[in-house]
Amino acid sequence: MKHFYYILFTLLVAGSVMAQNKNQLQKDSLRRVIPQTEGVEKLKNYRSLVTLYTAEVRNPHVLDTACVLLDEMNAEAEKMSNTDYQVISRYTKLLFLSNAYKYDEVIKQAPAILDFIRKQKSWNSYYHLHTILVSAYLRIGKTEQALQTAQEIHEQAKEQNHAGGMAYMLRSMSSIYANQSRLEESEKCLKECIELIRDSVTYSGVLSDIYISLMKNYTVQRRYDEALRTAEEATEINRQYEKQSERAQPGAWANLYDAYTNIYMQTEKYDLAEVYLNKYDSITGRSDIRYSKMAQILYGNKQYDKALEMVDKAIEISRSPLQDKGVKLMILIEKGEAREGYLLFKDVVTELESTHNKEYNAQVDEIRTQYEVDRHILEKERNRNYAYLALIGLGLALLALGIWIIYSRRLLEKNRNLVRRLREQDELARQLEEERASLSKLRLDIKETDLLPGETPLPPPADPLYERLIELVNEQVYTDPELNRASLAVRAGTNERYLSDLIKQYFNQTVSSYITTHRLRHARQLLGDPNTEYTIEAIALDSGFGSRTNFHKLFRKAYGLSPSEFRRLALEETALS
Repeated sequence: MKHFYYILFTLLVAGSVMAQNKNQLQKDSLRRVIPQTEGVEKLKNYRSLVTLYTAEVRNPHVLDTACVLLDEMNAEAEKMSNTDYQVISRYTKLLFLSNAYKYDEVIKQAPAILDFIRKQKSWNSYYHLHTILVSAYLRIGKTEQALQTAQEIHEQAKEQNHAGGMAYMLRSMSSIYANQSRLEESEKCLKECIELIRDSVTYSGVLSDIYISLMKNYTVQRRYDEALRTAEEATEINRQYEKQSERAQPGAWANLYDAYTNIYMQTEKYDLAEVYLNKYDSITGRSDIRYSKMAQILYGNKQYDKALEMVDKAIEISRSPLQDKGVKLMILIEKGEAREGYLLFKDVVTELESTHNKEYNAQVDEIRTQYEVDRHILEKERNRNYAYLALIGLGLALLALGIWIIYSRRLLEKNRNLVRRLREQDELARQLEEERASLSKLRLDIKETDLLPGETPLPPPADPLYERLIELVNEQVYTDPELNRASLAVRAGTNERYLSDLIKQYFNQTVSSYITTHRLRHARQLLGDPNTEYTIEAIALDSGFGSRTNFHKLFRKAYGLSPSEFRRLALEETALS
C-alpha cells in the first residue's frame, strides 16, 4: 500500500511538471514562429502567445512580460492599420492589469484606451471595460467616483439603446449599492439587468453572473426561499450558457456552488453546505476559501477541534484574516479556552481600531479635499462670470445668478455628506467602545470563573495606562477646560513623557490633539442632539473649550464648516431619518 501511494504521488507530480513543460514549450514555439510570420497570421500568433500568460498575470514578472507582448502586438496592428487587433491588445492589457490588482494603473491607462475603443465603435468592449474601471474605483475606496462613472455610462448606453451596455452598468451600480448596504437598490438594478438581456445569446455569461449576484442579495436579506428559487434559475442559465458557448463553464458553476454554500451555511444546513463547498473546491482549488468556510461549517456542527485546525490554516494563508480571527474567537469561547480567547480578542480589537482610524482619516481627508477643490472651481467660475457681467450686462447677470444657485446647492450637498459621514464615524466609535467593554468583561470573567483552586491568576492587561486612559475618556475628563498634558498625566498616574509616547503609539496623535479630538467629538454629539437646548457658546464650554472663538476656529479647521452650519445640517439629517 505504501508503494501504491508513492507511485500515485510520483505520477501526480510528473503530470504537473509535464503540463508546465507543455505550456512553456508552446510559449517557446510561438516566440520562434512570430518573427517568421507576417500579416494577420503574425497577429494571431501574438494573441495565442498572450493567452498562455492569462492565468499567471498576478505574478509581477509574468504581467510585465505579457504587457510587453501586448504592446508589440499593438504596434504590429498599427503598422497594418488593423483596428480589430488594436482593440484586442488594448482591451486585454487593461483586463490583465485589473486581474493583477493594479487598480491605480487601470485608472491611469483607461481613459486613452476607452477613447480609442469608442472611436472604433467597438461597443461591447467599450462598456465591458467600463465595468473594470468602475471596479477599480471601488477597490481603492473612490465609491462616489465609481457610482458617478457607472451612471454616466449607463445614460450613454441608454441613448444608444445598447442593452448590453445598460446591463453592464446596472450590474456595476448594483455592486456599488451592495457595498453601501443599499440592498433594495442593488436588487432593483439586478432585476433590470435580467429583463434587458434575458433572451440575448451574446450575454449568457453576464446573465449567469447577475443571477448569482441576485442570489447573494437575497441571502444577505435572509430571503432564503427566493435565493433558492433564483439558484434553480441560475442552474438552467448555466446549462444554456454551456450549450450556446459549446464548452464547459467551470467559473459559472463555481460561483453557483459558492452561493449555494453561503445559503446553506446561513440556514444551518451544514451537511448540504459541505457538499457544495466540495463542489466549489473541486473546480477552483482555492484553499483559503475552503479552509475558512469549512471552519464555519465545523463550528456549526460543534466539531470545535477540527474547526480550530481549519481556521488556523485559513488565517495562515489569508490576505485579510480578520473575519477568520472572529471565527476562531467564537470557537475558543465554545471550547472554554478563555485565556486564548482574551488574547485573540485583544488582537482583533487593536486591528479593528487601527483599521477604523485609517478609514476615518482617509474619508475625512477625501471629503475635505473634494470640498475644497469643488469650492475653488466654483469660485473661479463665479469670478469669471462677474467679469463677464461688466461686459454684457443684465443677461449675463442672470446667468451668474443661476451658477451661484447651482454652486450653493452643490456646496450644501457636500456639507450634508460630510455631516452624514461624521455621524457614521461616531456610530463606529460607539461600537468600538462597546467592543472595549466586552473585552474588559471577558477579562473579568476569566478572573472570576476560570481559575481553579490554587491556580495563579492571569496577569493584568499588557498596558494598564492604556486602560486607565480609556476610563478617563469615558469619564469625559476632556470637558475640563484646564486639562492639558501635565494634568492628564497626573490623572492617569504617570509622567508626561510616558503619556505622550502611549498616545502616539496607540492613536498616532499628540496629547493636545488627542484631547481636542475628544472635545470636538463631544461637541458634535451635542450639536446633533435634537433634544438639547444649549447655545453654541454653552456647547463650547461644556465640551472643554475655553472660548467660543477658539471652538469655532478648531471646529472649522477640522471639518470645513462652522458649528452652527453643522448643527443645522445634522438636525435636518435627523429629521429626515
